Amino acid sequence: MLRYLILSALYAEKQAIGQGELVDKLSDFLNLSDEEREEKHTNGDLVFYKIVASEEFYLKEARLEVFYKTGHRITSKGRKFVNDNGISKISLRENR
Repeated sequence: MLRYLILSALYAEKQAIGQGELVDKLSDFLNLSDEEREEKHTNGDLVFYKIVASEEFYLKEARLEVFYKTGHRITSKGRKFVNDNGISKISLRENR
């Protein structure tokens, strides 16, 4: 489900979005508590941030998402995947 949510969020963006901003928007959309947002692994990494990064790795491998220095974007293949599979296009901007 999170992969689809990431694709949907990237689909709605007109420009590249940074990893931190994407994680914040997903956290807001999923109504994560402050505790859930700040939860850390024993090595100090934020749990949800790492979960999102892991999901994005698979999206990148499938060539549905691309990473730039300026941020993350959905690819044309990713847009086609969203359209062909009836994935809801969710604008995370509405959920601030």
